[in-house]
Amino acid sequence: MSFSQVMRHDFPEERPRPGPLAALRERIRHIEQPASHGVSPFGVAAIDRALPGGGLALGAVHEILGIDGDEEDGAAACGFIAGLLARLRRGPVLWCLKRPDLYGPGLLAHALDPARLVIVTAPRDEDILWAIEEGLRAPGLVAVIGEIGRLPLVAGRRLQLAAERASPLFCCGAGAIARRRRANASGRARP
Repeated sequence: MSFSQVMRHDFPEERPRPGPLAALRERIRHIEQPASHGVSPFGVAAIDRALPGGGLALGAVHEILGIDGDEEDGAAACGFIAGLLARLRRGPVLWCLKRPDLYGPGLLAHALDPARLVIVTAPRDEDILWAIEEGLRAPGLVAVIGEIGRLPLVAGRRLQLAAERASPLFCCGAGAIARRRRANASGRARP
């Protein structure tokens, strides 16, 4: 008796047998498909066409970076995130970072009311990652933002799974932001 005959004999009948390659690929695609909570379109046709589903996926982790880790790029990434958050439905936003250096007038310039923010500060990336994950489990939050230096692979996967299980929630990881200066309404950095 060959190995394949033994395996076929012991293969449980309730498990579907693999079919043609195309059907198997479709089944894998279905298994790997993340939970969909919809998208937040940018309202710019060229950008929305380039993104899967026509916008930025809700219930997913998005990493938003500046070109470099300098202060101006950190402020630009923060402004971009603030603009995205302003487009989401009203409600509280959890923002986790190392230092409480968000600048209210700069957030308002991007249409994000600072009164919507619940700010958590923690000295280490590991603590911020824990706060982000707990925030994703908390009901009622519109978004969870986490500013960390580096997003490890395992932590990124944990956050993605938590975001998928959450109610429609938008999670951004603003990585590589070592320090950010306060930005005035014109967008220029100031000390």
